[in-house]
Amino acid sequence: MAEPWTTRESKPTDASKIPEGDYVLVPEGYFLMGCEMGRDEERPVHRVWVDAFEMAVFQVRNREWTLFLEATGHPEPPNWNHPDFKHPDQPRSRKDFKTQQTTCK
Repeated sequence: MAEPWTTRESKPTDASKIPEGDYVLVPEGYFLMGCEMGRDEERPVHRVWVDAFEMAVFQVRNREWTLFLEATGHPEPPNWNHPDFKHPDQPRSRKDFKTQQTTCK
């Protein structure tokens, strides 16, 4: 069975069409996670270790997301053609976690 974020129409990513972004290194270390006033699953505040990772400096815009869709054949996300959310320089909204994993591969 195919993963829910893939389709039969999907094709291999042509990474040369997707621009590289600028990234910054987030160093490894501990941080406090949670909130004493939050929901049950957010309590208590606790110390968590995170390995170093890189994070994009800028959000993915619709302009870059279009290149991803064209290169992969991935289906358009919800509200893709909604007039309030389609400007090329607007940050792409409503990306689900599994789709984001696909874009990183």
